[in-house]
Amino acid sequence: MDQKLASHLASAEFKLFKDEELRRIALETVERIVQQFNDEGLHPVKRSQLHSIPASIQTQGIGGLVELAKNQKEKNTKKENKKFWSLLYDHLTAPNDPDSLRSIAIRILSPMQIVKDVKAIQDKAEQGRQKTHNREAVDVFLGAITATYFEHFICHFYYCHKGG
Repeated sequence: MDQKLASHLASAEFKLFKDEELRRIALETVERIVQQFNDEGLHPVKRSQLHSIPASIQTQGIGGLVELAKNQKEKNTKKENKKFWSLLYDHLTAPNDPDSLRSIAIRILSPMQIVKDVKAIQDKAEQGRQKTHNREAVDVFLGAITATYFEHFICHFYYCHKGG
């Protein structure tokens, strides 16, 4: 793991980020999902749809959650469930969505020069190394925030749909 990233993940600044900023991001994500459901006239998904998220993260990390969301969106026949898992899958994986977790990680790691823009690098081999480094750094960062992020996400989802 990159030394700068390791230092950042051990810092008080990162702990504060997880407590405050990450919570805000998770709440905004839930609000967007709820709004999309409302706009389409869909009922909220049952709380039971969320129960597998923490176990998946605990056993397999973010990769397991991505796989769970992919499987659920493909197998579910209920419109609300399919929509929820599709939105969650996109939130986890969409490279061009500024609100996806990957984009958020890149936005946070770039100013610290942990993730660097590969377009500025002329040498193709160096570009390849930097892409690999960027991907690994983002994966480590996501691994460090995923459990906390989804704890906030699930709590706020329950709050928004109490009685739902």
